[in-house]
Amino acid sequence: MIDKSNGDIVISDSIRLKPNDELDPILKLNLGEVQIIVDHGNGYQWLTLKNLEVNGEYFILSLCFVSKRLKSISFIVSKHKFPLQSTWDDWDEI
Repeated sequence: MIDKSNGDIVISDSIRLKPNDELDPILKLNLGEVQIIVDHGNGYQWLTLKNLEVNGEYFILSLCFVSKRLKSISFIVSKHKFPLQSTWDDWDEI
C-alpha cells in the first residue's frame, strides 16, 4: 500500500494518494463503503473512508486536508470488514 520509493499511498494501479492532492478529486473517487467528511471551519477538513479494500485487506483511512490539500493520512487495517456503525462495544484490548 505504501510506495517505498516516494511515500505515495497506492490504492490500485490507477489510484495513488500523494501529498498536496486536492480534496474534491479524492471525493469523486468514491473510495470505500462509506465516506465521512468533517469540516472544522478553520481550514482543516477530515475525510474518513471506511472499508476500503486493498489486496484482500480492509482499511479505515483518515485523511487530513488543510486548505483542501492532503497533509496527513492515518489508517487502520484488518483482514475483516469494519462495522459501519461502530460503538465502544465493538472494541477490545486485544
